[in-house]
Amino acid sequence: MSKKQIDFRSKDMVLLITGCIRASEKVQHHVIKDDNERLSQYVDSIRYYISDSIFQNIVFCDNSGCNTGESLTELAEEVGKRFEWLSFQGDVEKTIRFSKGYGEDEIIRYALQNSRLLQEAKSFVKVTGRIKISNCNSVFQGVCFGQNLFNKEIPMGRHVLCTRCYCVDKQFFQERLMDCYSGAQEYNPIEFIYFNRLRRNEYRCTFDYPVFVGLAGATGKPIDNYPPALRSVFSVLCRWNMFNTFEPLYIGYRKIVLFFKDRKKRKLLK
Repeated sequence: MSKKQIDFRSKDMVLLITGCIRASEKVQHHVIKDDNERLSQYVDSIRYYISDSIFQNIVFCDNSGCNTGESLTELAEEVGKRFEWLSFQGDVEKTIRFSKGYGEDEIIRYALQNSRLLQEAKSFVKVTGRIKISNCNSVFQGVCFGQNLFNKEIPMGRHVLCTRCYCVDKQFFQERLMDCYSGAQEYNPIEFIYFNRLRRNEYRCTFDYPVFVGLAGATGKPIDNYPPALRSVFSVLCRWNMFNTFEPLYIGYRKIVLFFKDRKKRKLLK
């Protein structure tokens, strides 16, 4: 029997946007450190999801104690949506010790425990706050109750899941992925933890390849820099649920890119 699709207009689905507006200088892999610049990027992203996405219920959660979401709440009310801005002070020392992933784990845990919208939801989509997904509607629309959507992270290797965006059943997340840093002793990226905790039959890829618009916090460079033709191939693979299994394409692409980069370097050295 086929599963029932989730109505994004109902209380069953929530978009959770994670953020850290006041980034500590001590945390690794934060190139963009200016508070005003980071806040502007978060607000721009939230406005986009409120105005242009299919999500009716949206939660933003910040772990740096910054509360400035009044105007965004008013915007959501104007378009008939529900929005919550949550903020708390996260554990900076543990984030330094275990990785930025610890901070994200902490944000999601706090949001699940304190968000009125998330308490009512059956599933949620998580997106990284400073980044917009220009095709977010086609990426997630069609998800069913109890279904989880994760994509492999191409640049980081074969055994890693992308955590910039995914969709997950709330109960499944609470049982399998929440508190994933409990007992951790050393730096460990959350992308590896998720991959190692999940079995392949517990998730599928997104329904379209996400087109990310924004700068990576670790490098300050644009995230989605794949050629349009390659993104089109990725989208087809996503629709066929083959994106996570068609690894030779990714490996071949990376080898070609590295070949031409090395060739360019050799020419410059001559």
